[in-house]
Amino acid sequence: MSGLKTIPQEVRFRILLTVLNKGVKPKNLGITLVYMCMLLKRKKPISDRLLEKLLRHLSPQELIHLGITLKDKALNSLETIFPSGWAGSSAWQSARLASERSRVQIPAGP
Repeated sequence: MSGLKTIPQEVRFRILLTVLNKGVKPKNLGITLVYMCMLLKRKKPISDRLLEKLLRHLSPQELIHLGITLKDKALNSLETIFPSGWAGSSAWQSARLASERSRVQIPAGP
């Protein structure tokens, strides 16, 4: 998952908050409540392994809604995390297109 290393802690924290707001419990993420509190107080960084678990609870639409634009390495890592049908979805293609636009500054269509 080397591409996930490119995702900064601030973005990881937004992902964590989004997943928690969906009602996902710490034990569903494989962590304790104490560790979750440390993450929320930003006393511990969000690891790549935890980030992978968090991303499994988000849809492509939610990633787009968060305004997350990812580098190609991170996008390729996400394709290996999610089920095979996920990468072919129209929302996933939109996420890839949004990433391309942000990288090369292509103006959005009308």
